[in-house]
Amino acid sequence: MTVSYAEAFDLVAQLMREPRSHLHAKMRGLTEAQTDADIASILLAQSVLNAFRPKDTDPVRFPLPFVADEQERVTPEEYAKASAHLAAHSAFAD
Repeated sequence: MTVSYAEAFDLVAQLMREPRSHLHAKMRGLTEAQTDADIASILLAQSVLNAFRPKDTDPVRFPLPFVADEQERVTPEEYAKASAHLAAHSAFAD
């Protein structure tokens, strides 16, 4: 199947607007593809559980998908090697 550049661009633009796509999640800095409603549900459940928990217990903290773990830093040599590889194999000329 072959698609034109314009059609491919439109498809990627649709993915960026789709809240359950991994591309959308990555652009928002989330670790998982979740909608705002999913995140609100997590926070609501956490708030309700903490409002009614016994006073001598620790607060409930559900894992949230907000920030990915710190990634390893790329060395300048690795960056230069990857950039050269991309330039040599890219379908788009500079």
